[in-house]
Amino acid sequence: MIKPKQQSKLLGPVFYFTVLFGYLFVSIIFGLDSYTSQTVYATPMQKQQTLPLLTDNFLLPAPDASDSVDLNMSVMTQLEQATASSEATPSATPTVTPIPTLTDYCLDLPIVLYHHIQPMPIADLLGHGQLTVDSDIFDGQMKYLKDHGYSAIAADDLINALLNRQGLPSKSIMITVDDGYDDNYTYAFLTAKKYQMMVNFMIPTGLINTPGYMNWDHLTEMAHSPFARLYNHTTSHADLSGLSKEQIIQEVSNADNDLLTKLGVKSTIVTYPYGSYNDLAIQTLKEMGERAAITTEPGRQQCLSNIMRLPRVRVANGTMDSYGF
Repeated sequence: MIKPKQQSKLLGPVFYFTVLFGYLFVSIIFGLDSYTSQTVYATPMQKQQTLPLLTDNFLLPAPDASDSVDLNMSVMTQLEQATASSEATPSATPTVTPIPTLTDYCLDLPIVLYHHIQPMPIADLLGHGQLTVDSDIFDGQMKYLKDHGYSAIAADDLINALLNRQGLPSKSIMITVDDGYDDNYTYAFLTAKKYQMMVNFMIPTGLINTPGYMNWDHLTEMAHSPFARLYNHTTSHADLSGLSKEQIIQEVSNADNDLLTKLGVKSTIVTYPYGSYNDLAIQTLKEMGERAAITTEPGRQQCLSNIMRLPRVRVANGTMDSYGF
C-alpha cells in the first residue's frame, strides 16, 4: 500500500508530463489547422487557391541518413520547405510566360497622289478633268514645297525606314504620279527637274508605247535621273482584287521583269491599280517577295503593320497650304 506522502511524490511527475503532452498535442492540432487554411494569391486574373491537405497522394519525403533535423525550427517552416521540394501534383496548372511582341512602328509622312498633270482645257477636252491637276497649279505646288523646306523622298526610302525602324529627314514628303500617261513626262517630270523634287512614277508597263502613255525612251531618261523613281503598277493596270492568284503573279511579275530588263530598275514595291486589293492580293505579293504596297486610301500615317496597305493624300487643284502643308 502506497502512503500519502509517497503518492504525492509519484503524482508530481505524472501531472507535469500530462500537462506537457496536452500542450504539445494542442499546438500541433492548431498548427496544422493554420497551415491548411492559408491562401495563396497569384496574379489578379487567378482565384485564391488553398494548399492541399496531407493525404496519401501528398506525402512529405522521408528523411535519409544524411538529413538533420533542427528541433528549433517551427512545424510550419518544416512543412513549407518540404512542400517546396516535393513534386507538383498532377492537377497543378503550369505557369506560361507570354512571348513579348514587337510594337508597331509608324511615321507621319504624307504620300501625295497625282494622276494627270496637264493644262485643264486639254484635260477637259480629253475627258480627264476629274483626275487632272492643272500644270500651272502643279508647278506652284512644287515651288511651294521647295520654298518651305520639304524633302521629297523615294518610295524605297520610306520602306527602308519602316523596316529598319529609322527616322527620315524633317518635313519629308513622298510625291507619287500614277499610270504612266504621256503628260507625266511632259509636265510632271520636267517640273520635278525644274525644282529638283523627287517624284515617284507608278508604271503599268504593258501600256507603255500605246496612245496616251509614255514611251520607253521617256522612261529610260527618267530611270537615269536623280529626280525620278519608277515602280510597279502591274502590267495592264488590272484590278488585283478580281484576279486569281496565278493572274496576280503574272500581272506583277511581268511588270517587275519589264522594269528590270528594259530599264535596269528593280522594284519591290507595288501600287494597286484603282487602289483595289484583297487578302489574296496581299498574301500573294508577300509570297512573291514584294516589300510593300500602296493604296489610294486616305491618310498620312505610314506604319510597319500596314506596309502592304500604305495610304495617300489626294491633291487636286488647290494650294498646298490648303491641304495642310
